[in-house]
Amino acid sequence: MEKTLKPKEGVREKKRREMYRRITETGLKLFAEHGYEATTLDAIAEASGIARRTFFHYFRAKEEIILAWQKALPDELYAEILSQGVKASPLATVQAAMMAQTVNLRADVAALISRIVQSTEQLQAGNQA
Repeated sequence: MEKTLKPKEGVREKKRREMYRRITETGLKLFAEHGYEATTLDAIAEASGIARRTFFHYFRAKEEIILAWQKALPDELYAEILSQGVKASPLATVQAAMMAQTVNLRADVAALISRIVQSTEQLQAGNQA
Protein backbone atom coordinates (compact mmCIF):
# COMPACT_ATOMS: atom_id res chain seq x y z
CA MET A 1 0.00 0.00 0.00
CA GLU A 2 1.44 3.35 -1.07
CA LYS A 3 1.45 6.20 1.43
CA THR A 4 1.09 9.81 0.43
CA LEU A 5 1.50 12.93 2.51
CA LYS A 6 -1.26 15.36 1.62
CA PRO A 7 -2.38 18.10 3.98
CA LYS A 8 -6.09 18.76 4.09
CA GLU A 9 -7.18 22.20 3.01
CA GLY A 10 -10.39 23.78 4.20
CA VAL A 11 -12.82 25.67 1.99
CA ARG A 12 -11.92 29.02 3.55
CA GLU A 13 -8.19 28.50 3.01
CA LYS A 14 -8.77 27.33 -0.56
CA LYS A 15 -10.83 30.45 -1.35
CA ARG A 16 -8.22 32.67 0.27
CA ARG A 17 -5.43 31.03 -1.75
CA GLU A 18 -7.44 31.38 -4.98
CA MET A 19 -8.14 35.07 -4.31
CA TYR A 20 -4.47 35.67 -3.49
CA ARG A 21 -3.48 34.04 -6.77
CA ARG A 22 -6.11 36.01 -8.71
CA ILE A 23 -4.93 39.34 -7.31
CA THR A 24 -1.31 38.43 -7.99
CA GLU A 25 -1.99 37.38 -11.58
CA THR A 26 -4.17 40.44 -12.22
CA GLY A 27 -1.51 42.75 -10.83
CA LEU A 28 1.20 41.17 -12.96
CA LYS A 29 -0.99 41.42 -16.05
CA LEU A 30 -1.65 45.11 -15.41
CA PHE A 31 2.04 45.77 -14.73
CA ALA A 32 2.87 44.18 -18.09
CA GLU A 33 0.20 46.19 -19.93
CA HIS A 34 0.55 49.60 -18.29
CA GLY A 35 3.87 49.55 -16.47
CA TYR A 36 4.50 49.12 -12.77
CA GLU A 37 4.46 52.79 -11.81
CA ALA A 38 1.30 53.55 -13.81
CA THR A 39 -0.69 50.69 -12.28
CA THR A 40 -2.67 51.77 -9.22
CA LEU A 41 -4.07 49.74 -6.35
CA ASP A 42 -7.53 50.81 -7.46
CA ALA A 43 -6.92 49.41 -10.93
CA ILE A 44 -5.68 46.11 -9.51
CA ALA A 45 -8.66 45.84 -7.16
CA GLU A 46 -11.16 46.70 -9.88
CA ALA A 47 -9.67 44.26 -12.39
CA SER A 48 -9.61 41.57 -9.67
CA GLY A 49 -13.29 42.17 -8.93
CA ILE A 50 -12.68 43.21 -5.33
CA ALA A 51 -12.91 46.36 -3.23
CA ARG A 52 -9.74 48.33 -2.52
CA ARG A 53 -10.20 47.46 1.15
CA THR A 54 -10.22 43.74 0.32
CA PHE A 55 -6.89 44.17 -1.45
CA PHE A 56 -5.35 45.11 1.91
CA HIS A 57 -6.48 41.81 3.44
CA TYR A 58 -4.01 40.14 1.08
CA PHE A 59 -1.28 42.72 0.44
CA ARG A 60 -0.02 45.85 2.19
CA ALA A 61 1.10 47.47 -1.07
CA LYS A 62 1.43 46.71 -4.76
CA GLU A 63 5.13 45.96 -4.25
CA GLU A 64 4.09 42.81 -2.43
CA ILE A 65 2.51 41.43 -5.59
CA ILE A 66 5.95 41.21 -7.16
CA LEU A 67 7.44 39.65 -4.06
CA ALA A 68 4.47 37.26 -3.72
CA TRP A 69 5.33 35.49 -6.95
CA GLN A 70 8.90 35.01 -5.80
CA LYS A 71 7.86 33.87 -2.32
CA ALA A 72 5.40 31.37 -3.81
CA LEU A 73 8.16 29.34 -5.45
CA PRO A 74 9.23 27.49 -2.26
CA ASP A 75 5.58 26.77 -1.38
CA GLU A 76 4.98 25.39 -4.86
CA LEU A 77 8.07 23.20 -4.54
CA TYR A 78 6.83 21.95 -1.16
CA ALA A 79 3.41 21.12 -2.62
CA GLU A 80 5.06 19.29 -5.50
CA ILE A 81 7.21 17.29 -3.08
CA LEU A 82 4.08 16.31 -1.15
CA SER A 83 2.32 15.29 -4.36
CA GLN A 84 5.22 12.94 -5.18
CA GLY A 85 4.35 10.84 -2.12
CA VAL A 86 6.80 8.54 -0.37
CA LYS A 87 7.30 6.02 -3.18
CA ALA A 88 10.93 7.08 -3.80
CA SER A 89 13.94 8.13 -1.78
CA PRO A 90 13.93 11.67 -0.39
CA LEU A 91 16.58 12.77 -2.90
CA ALA A 92 14.70 11.27 -5.86
CA THR A 93 11.46 12.85 -4.61
CA VAL A 94 13.05 16.31 -4.41
CA GLN A 95 14.67 15.87 -7.85
CA ALA A 96 11.34 14.89 -9.41
CA ALA A 97 9.59 17.81 -7.73
CA MET A 98 12.22 20.28 -8.96
CA MET A 99 11.99 18.91 -12.49
CA ALA A 100 8.20 19.23 -12.44
CA GLN A 101 8.46 22.79 -11.15
CA THR A 102 11.01 23.67 -13.83
CA VAL A 103 8.70 22.39 -16.56
CA ASN A 104 5.84 24.48 -15.17
CA LEU A 105 7.89 27.65 -14.64
CA ARG A 106 6.51 30.58 -16.58
CA ALA A 107 9.52 32.20 -18.15
CA ASP A 108 7.45 35.16 -19.37
CA VAL A 109 6.38 35.99 -15.81
CA ALA A 110 9.92 35.56 -14.47
CA ALA A 111 11.26 37.93 -17.15
CA LEU A 112 8.51 40.49 -16.45
CA ILE A 113 9.20 40.45 -12.72
CA SER A 114 12.92 40.75 -13.32
CA ARG A 115 12.38 43.83 -15.53
CA ILE A 116 10.04 45.44 -13.00
CA VAL A 117 12.35 44.78 -10.05
CA GLN A 118 15.37 46.16 -11.93
CA SER A 119 13.45 49.33 -12.83
CA THR A 120 12.38 50.25 -9.28
CA GLU A 121 14.77 50.98 -6.40
CA GLN A 122 12.18 50.08 -3.77
CA LEU A 123 11.64 46.66 -5.32
CA GLN A 124 15.38 46.09 -5.65
CA ALA A 125 15.73 46.65 -1.91
CA GLY A 126 12.79 44.33 -1.15
CA ASN A 127 14.17 41.68 -3.46
CA GLN A 128 17.56 41.79 -1.79
CA ALA A 129 15.96 41.52 1.65
